[in-house]
Amino acid sequence: KWNPDRAEAILGRYLEMTRAAARQGARFIVWPESSAPFYYEEDPIGAARVRAVVREAGVTLLFGSDQIEHASPAKYFNSAFLLRPDGSTGGVYRKMYLVPFGEYVPLRRFLFFVAPVVEAVGDFWPGERVTVLPVEGFKVSTAICYEIVYGNLVRQMVLAGSGLLTTITNDAWYGRSSAPYQHFEQASMRAIEQGRYLVRSANTGISGI
Repeated sequence: KWNPDRAEAILGRYLEMTRAAARQGARFIVWPESSAPFYYEEDPIGAARVRAVVREAGVTLLFGSDQIEHASPAKYFNSAFLLRPDGSTGGVYRKMYLVPFGEYVPLRRFLFFVAPVVEAVGDFWPGERVTVLPVEGFKVSTAICYEIVYGNLVRQMVLAGSGLLTTITNDAWYGRSSAPYQHFEQASMRAIEQGRYLVRSANTGISGI
């Protein structure tokens, strides 16, 4: 996904699918986790193309992209952005439950001896609060990747006013295994528990409502 030679094909495909969905009447479109092959807030050209298709189609778009908080040191967040139909940012949710040894190394100070094994692990920071996002006067929430297995987190979203649950994920890591199916079933449980419709967008499947 981060191969520069593939960036244009990836983004072009998402934009094409967005236009196609809008032509069929969609008003709220959900892309997967880390769908943009660039940092949305750091790449003005890529961001302008996403905003342009949102304005052109007149839709609300929820999509995943990493976010950088320029501090010292810089902080990286696995985030979900919501764009209004006019292309403006309606809200950002930062993933709260990170994947150990995938997005961060727990107890890094004490596990220094595993450094050669986890050199490719992201050094993300966790988000600090549940965020509900505005969609045409309604409140929507999202859980990123395996956050959807946490019933308590999803319950917090509902208590914050979310009338529609969403989850965005990158399940490519699982390959041809039972894991994507298990992950989908776990998401289904959150819908049952909370009495809410849940929209799931996964880059390699399984997507569904």
